[in-house]
Amino acid sequence: MGRKIEKDVLEERIEKAQEDVVKAKKKYDATTATLKQLLDKRQAMRVEEVMAAIAKSNRSYEDIVPEELERTIRVQKSMEILSAWLKLAAKVDSVEEFAKRIKN
Repeated sequence: MGRKIEKDVLEERIEKAQEDVVKAKKKYDATTATLKQLLDKRQAMRVEEVMAAIAKSNRSYEDIVPEELERTIRVQKSMEILSAWLKLAAKVDSVEEFAKRIKN
């Protein structure tokens, strides 16, 4: 009779662990979705900041950002690379230097 009780306890523990995994997965999925939304919002805010800075300048967007450079930036999906480019853009002296350095 002792083995039957042990088996029942084992089955209950397995079932509980499976339920815990399902709950943890749901929480992980929800948190991941929230993080993605927050990152997307931050990126949109950054774009708005850049566009506002361009609007305040005396130059047009096309004068500041060549079409090829814009295309290169828009197709880049890696937040790590985009963040590195943002830091680089703050350090370089010209758009031309920035464009040259991100190609390498």
